[in-house]
Amino acid sequence: MNLAEVRVVAHLTTMPINLLLIAWVGVGRTALLPADGTAGVPLTLKVVAPALLLLLGVTSAVAIRQRRGDEGCLTPGQFGSLVGCWLALAGFGFFLVDTGLDPAWTASPFTQFTGGQFVALSDALTLACLYGFVAAYIALLSLLIRGLAGARGRTPTRSWTSAPTELPATADTPRRR
Repeated sequence: MNLAEVRVVAHLTTMPINLLLIAWVGVGRTALLPADGTAGVPLTLKVVAPALLLLLGVTSAVAIRQRRGDEGCLTPGQFGSLVGCWLALAGFGFFLVDTGLDPAWTASPFTQFTGGQFVALSDALTLACLYGFVAAYIALLSLLIRGLAGARGRTPTRSWTSAPTELPATADTPRRR
């Protein structure tokens, strides 16, 4: 399978994978925790899951609307950003520390495998995954918007990364002042 085919498969599986990751972050990770480690689930279901549903729904809708021809549905940059979002969300759910009903109890799926002494490391890795998701999401959304404009036959009016260029004046064209 070549990279173009992988990008097509990633495009076609984006929505199911997004929904699985939202379920993983919301409640799936609690399957790896003891029974009393579910006090944080209502918070993730009421705040994090709806925000992820909205954010990932927007990028999925834009990706669907920018459908490309045979070369793949996603550009390599879009594909990399999408995979970055997926990995960051999987890590976020794995490292997110959940407080139990007992105030002294804290655990994450990561600390279930490594031991309770690594709660601070789990918190740090949760933040790293959160920042990684934000960066990958911003990159993905901006690349998808640019791709949507290109797919419709338009190009963005001006790139924020390049300075405006002026063509040299010829005998046929008047010089701008």
